Amino acid sequence: MQAKTNASWRSGQKQLPLNFEYDLYPIWERFCRNRLPSADGRLRGIYAGRLNRFDGPDYQGAEIEYCGRIYRGDIEIHREVQDWERHGHHHDRRYDGVVLHLVSRSSADGPPPVRNSKHRIIPTLNIHTLEENLASVSDGHCPVESLAYSGATAARLRRLALKRLNEKARRLHELQQHSGADQALYQKMLRVVFAGPNAAAGEQLAVKLSWEKIREIKAVWGAGREDWQAILFGTAGMPRSSTSGALYQRWSSILQLPQMPPGCWQRGGQRPVQRPEARLQWLVRFLHGLKAHGLQLLFRDIFSARLELKPILRELGQRLQNPGKALLIELCGNVLLPFFYHEALAKSSFGFAAYLEEIYCSLPSENRYGVLRRFRLHHEMPKRFFLQQALLQLVHFYCDQSLCRICPLNQSENH
Repeated sequence: MQAKTNASWRSGQKQLPLNFEYDLYPIWERFCRNRLPSADGRLRGIYAGRLNRFDGPDYQGAEIEYCGRIYRGDIEIHREVQDWERHGHHHDRRYDGVVLHLVSRSSADGPPPVRNSKHRIIPTLNIHTLEENLASVSDGHCPVESLAYSGATAARLRRLALKRLNEKARRLHELQQHSGADQALYQKMLRVVFAGPNAAAGEQLAVKLSWEKIREIKAVWGAGREDWQAILFGTAGMPRSSTSGALYQRWSSILQLPQMPPGCWQRGGQRPVQRPEARLQWLVRFLHGLKAHGLQLLFRDIFSARLELKPILRELGQRLQNPGKALLIELCGNVLLPFFYHEALAKSSFGFAAYLEEIYCSLPSENRYGVLRRFRLHHEMPKRFFLQQALLQLVHFYCDQSLCRICPLNQSENH
């Protein structure tokens, strides 16, 4: 079957084949959004499911009608049917909930079904057969996906980004009320540091090795670098060696440190620098070099001095023991700025809040999120952190909830 174009906004440009699985996601979402049957009538999409950005099936919690019966479960999308076994899904229990397998390449007879780890058959269809009935549907394609970057669009994206900043600030404040300011900062920092499929495990580590215990270690016991390595890797359930494990056991007997169970951490689909072991090594360096008694004190003067962006990032990088530019920006935009932003609003320091908004909207972006690649905006807009955050806000609060009619980017200029 001839490959389709990557997206409708590429018309007039050189036509590109669908080389990546995420290029196929809009077809599935449009098919379900219009609730049309497939060309052969066997399949009807009811709900596309939630797009999974981490390891596991591509869409979770979907609902379909297949051969007259309703099924609820997960959807997996591949380029070729052979990718199911190449990726090891037939042995992976996380894929046992898949109710439909879609591929973009198959023989004229159609792709054969696949089996999960319980040897149950999963129907497999060519995803391009779902497009045939979409050709006559005027609203089959999301107009926002083909929206060009402009001044008016940038203003709307800024408003979306500031909503996201407010949401992050509110959630940090709620955690602060429950756990205290330093613990809230520390917990959210570890969520960002480990990120992706390990975000929840990072927060769990921050709960088990709490900021209160870290202060005790710093103030009373004076741990060295090897001690911090044993404490952190041991609490995370990843002792580096028998010597490190024995050292962790000694610290655990003193501080009553609970150990995380095996299997908490995921390593698939991550670059070496993003794997939990690499992030833990940075955390060892940061905690061993930490001089301040509280995280608020460590960062407050940087922002209260109202420095420009470059000095802020330079000073934060030094105090965070050089975590790397990408991680530094994520920590600044997702944790530190929201924390002090809520504080400024709570004290009615609106001038300081406006200053923090400008810093937020000036941050560069080092990351490109795969979930955003379907948007033309993602390819055309400047590499700014707030623009990425705006599109993530759009996906989470509008696209994932099928709220296309009230989407702030799907409005006329005079709306």
